[in-house]
Amino acid sequence: MNKFIKIPKTKIFERLIIIILLISLGFLLIRENYASRIINRFEGGEFVYTYDKNPNFFKETELYDYYKEKGNVVMLGNSITYQCRWDELLQRHDIINQGIGSDITEGFLQRMKYVFKTEPKVCFVMGGINDLSRNISSIKINSNIEKIIDTLQSRDIEPVVYSILFVSKKHEKNNPTLNSRVKETNKLLRQTSINKGIDFIDLNKLMGNNNSLKEEYSYDGVHLNGIGYQKWGEIIDPIIKRKLGES
Repeated sequence: MNKFIKIPKTKIFERLIIIILLISLGFLLIRENYASRIINRFEGGEFVYTYDKNPNFFKETELYDYYKEKGNVVMLGNSITYQCRWDELLQRHDIINQGIGSDITEGFLQRMKYVFKTEPKVCFVMGGINDLSRNISSIKINSNIEKIIDTLQSRDIEPVVYSILFVSKKHEKNNPTLNSRVKETNKLLRQTSINKGIDFIDLNKLMGNNNSLKEEYSYDGVHLNGIGYQKWGEIIDPIIKRKLGES
């Protein structure tokens, strides 16, 4: 009697397909880093990215504890704000850079005490692109910015809100809905600014084109290059002077 069971060729083919699919699924899980995303907080049926997942937050705020400089103007934001030496660009010694790489708007709220510590008259706020990249909703972003506005106004600090910058068309290929969500969020931020009686600066009007960031202003499709920061500086320099009564 033959001890071996002969497996039909169709069954062998089906098993090979299953093995290939399992290998492909494993590769996808590794590539998309789903394991670490599962570890993230699970809330309301959705994975939620929180500010404390960002190591830059703790590295920078630890330094903030030791900084003693005061300034009339604070630039509050993420890496797009962080990567510019605003004091050099604008030739001002009263401007404080409080941008933190990869920070989200929840993180802004958690570090408002450092804004207060510098005793500014004006605080420019730009954030949201990291939130959107991590699937944090436009409504949540707007809610966080609104709380920031209220907190600043309660301390007699004048808030000025920037639009979230579009990403370039090339970068958008990696996230096809990102610029449409930027546009949606900016509508909310604009309306909130109007409701609060504060200025809303739409950087995309001069730095964007067809709902995307102009390639000439960025080195990677998200962050600005020298030309981009120069354009930004030209936009806000007269605004700062007007806010501080210098013109």
